[in-house]
Amino acid sequence: MKNREDCERGIDLYHKRRFTEASVEFNRVLSINPKDKAARIYPERSARHMVHAPPEDWDGVETLTEK
Repeated sequence: MKNREDCERGIDLYHKRRFTEASVEFNRVLSINPKDKAARIYPERSARHMVHAPPEDWDGVETLTEK
């Protein structure tokens, strides 16, 4: 499935800190399936990391501080 491959590629790029490229992949997924919840979350996180780079020891895990 192309959509799954794009999403997996986006996640891989995200973890490699290649946030712009990751966003492109997730937006490609969203163009096919706008209801994909994971693909909606990652572009927002990628945009935030493009503005405020995560620390050097960042492992890709997001800690939620609000409910």
